[in-house]
Amino acid sequence: MDVIVETDLGCDPDDLFALLYLHSAGVNIRMITITPGDPDQIAVGKFLTSELGLDIPVCASRPKRHKLSTTAFHAQLLEHFGYQTRVRADAFGSDAICEVFSQHPDCQVFICGPPSAVGGFLKRQPEQTIQRAVIQGGFIGYDVHALPCRRLSKFEGKNAMPTFNLNGAPDGARRLLEAPIRERSFVPKDVCHTISYTQHVHEQVCATTPRNRAGKVFRDAMDIYRSRKSRSGRPKKLHDPAAAVALLHPEVFTWVRAKLYKRSGEWGAVLDPEGDMLAVDIDRDRFWEHIAHGT
Repeated sequence: MDVIVETDLGCDPDDLFALLYLHSAGVNIRMITITPGDPDQIAVGKFLTSELGLDIPVCASRPKRHKLSTTAFHAQLLEHFGYQTRVRADAFGSDAICEVFSQHPDCQVFICGPPSAVGGFLKRQPEQTIQRAVIQGGFIGYDVHALPCRRLSKFEGKNAMPTFNLNGAPDGARRLLEAPIRERSFVPKDVCHTISYTQHVHEQVCATTPRNRAGKVFRDAMDIYRSRKSRSGRPKKLHDPAAAVALLHPEVFTWVRAKLYKRSGEWGAVLDPEGDMLAVDIDRDRFWEHIAHGT
């Protein structure tokens, strides 16, 4: 599977673990474009491509920015592995997407950040047919679909919620929804918030042998992250790895056909037999098996 990845890598640990999982599972990541693409974010992307032996561009949606936006965890990670903490992007994200699609027209798109570069690409080439896009984001209320699922009290009675990725690039999100994408799948926050990386899960993951370098780095990076967060005792929510598993194993999820809408900065969905695929639940045992085994 050839995949273009758009991410806000470095703003949260999730994106790093999602990309490590995808590579471990054998996905051909053809490029990484980062929003906004600050030098410290690009450094994390370059760390990944170097450690995993990937000869691909690491791009920025705003390559002229010189701010810093990564977390202390990412700084410690780069220090641990001996990498620079500030690096320039290889190219402008939407330019690189054009080039990748010219070489790999059947590329799928995985979005675990604001769709800035993908939105810019679609503005330039609105007729580009994309086979499939999987996006972390969106929301659908429990009472809208009325299917059995794990329900969280903070979402009870809600039909719309803010969603970070789609709100982070409103024009890109609109173009993404309007684009001629043959299969568009969303993994909403009401599902992602039920995926917690606990001590028990970490023990399960570490009890398995990593398939490759990506699996080893996943474990090492999680050790670093968990050592930093040991005082809080709160498990990590794995939003982006949930969407990454949906890219490869949609059968692990329960889906409905629905159409997303946005009102006053909040996103919801209505059932629509011709709409996009929205995840409403997940088989968590199978999910963790894929994460642990990198499959």
